[in-house]
Amino acid sequence: MKEAWELFLHGGFVMWPLLVALIIAVAIAIERIAYYRQLKREMFALNDALEESEMNWQSLLTTLESKYTANISYNLPRVLGQCQNRNVLQSKMEDMVAHVYTHASRGLDWLSTIVTIAPLLGLLGTVTGMIGAFQVFGADGAVPTAISGVGEALVATASGLCVAIVALCFHAAFTHHVRMTISRLEDSFSRVLDSYDRGHAA
Repeated sequence: MKEAWELFLHGGFVMWPLLVALIIAVAIAIERIAYYRQLKREMFALNDALEESEMNWQSLLTTLESKYTANISYNLPRVLGQCQNRNVLQSKMEDMVAHVYTHASRGLDWLSTIVTIAPLLGLLGTVTGMIGAFQVFGADGAVPTAISGVGEALVATASGLCVAIVALCFHAAFTHHVRMTISRLEDSFSRVLDSYDRGHAA
């Protein structure tokens, strides 16, 4: 632990913003994972209601009232029950999809920013460290000191790349999850519309 702390200090001033960036990335990841788990439970509740109602509209409303306690966007059973025609229902479904996409994508822009800025901060730390290392040339024992300074300066670049890799992994995984979630939600809402059409067929 002591060696890691000394290595951190040798990286220079950029190690502190890199540490903050890493903490932000991990915090976003924890919050997003918790949100996605809640969203998954809500989608399971909707799909279970569709299965149990056997695509019967009135049965679907009744089942949702008893099973659906969470809110994907708003109170889904109440919204569905208040829709007087198919156009209104479809519009509400589209609003919910847009709402879920917005909330599911929250924080991903920050991860993308960290992916971009972390290597640049690391490079900045390396450049400033190497400038300091080369300034010692000409003094007694300059070569060993300069080489040691260059090695310490490279710590900043390595740290920046590590932070960027962590943030990139989170961003890629969450982006894929959002895309799959929206696709499944649209499929579920398509089944809701089919149920409405069957229940209001002439």
